[in-house]
Amino acid sequence: MVTIPEYHILYYGIFDFHEQKIISLFNEKGKGNSQYGSIVDKTIKNTNFIETVIKNKIDLKSLFLNHDENIVVMNNILSDYLFFIKKNFIQNKRIYEICISKKSIPRSLSLSILNNKQKIAYTDLFDKSKELLRGNLQEFIESFETQYNEEASYTSDNIASIDQELNEILSVMNNNIDHVLIREDRLDHLQQKTLKLTDKGKKFKRTTKKTESRELWKNRKWKIITIFAVVVIILMIVTFEKIFSK
Repeated sequence: MVTIPEYHILYYGIFDFHEQKIISLFNEKGKGNSQYGSIVDKTIKNTNFIETVIKNKIDLKSLFLNHDENIVVMNNILSDYLFFIKKNFIQNKRIYEICISKKSIPRSLSLSILNNKQKIAYTDLFDKSKELLRGNLQEFIESFETQYNEEASYTSDNIASIDQELNEILSVMNNNIDHVLIREDRLDHLQQKTLKLTDKGKKFKRTTKKTESRELWKNRKWKIITIFAVVVIILMIVTFEKIFSK
């Protein structure tokens, strides 16, 4: 029997512009199995631990100065966990919503919680009792996760057939990759031959130029010798004529 995994967030919190916590919720289920969890999982105890990490490692004010988006995802704050941070404005006051979940959890869970406007009465954040709001928030998130996991469980009924299809696709892809590799080997071989031919062509061209240069010099040399000989003969004829004419 296939065990269907359950997905839970670890933490949800709202901070004001001064980076002070307004309300927060810690979910022990978000750590997963503590017995076989990572060292990081075992060091995470409660909300205070998470908020200390946020305070020491995240500058919420400057975070969005370099991002035009309203949501930033950070993966380098706490090993094995993703930090989803959303900037929002309530009653002309800036707030930051932070949702944390393990990297193995689908991102859609945290993003759906952040983008759901029904999870809390934002207008009551600065007026009403935080304990009442926290209770409503916890009830919402537990209900949301239950519904999310039910949908995940429903869609997992076709996992076997999907895996089979994926295996077939992977098999085809592997065959295509083999063909591509073979083709690349042939192309590499052809390219090497082309390079050799090109190199031989360049050498032949250089040799031809040298040969042409030598032949040209030979032709010029014989022309010069011929002209010199003709000049000498003409000079000798002129000289003999002068001698005999006397």
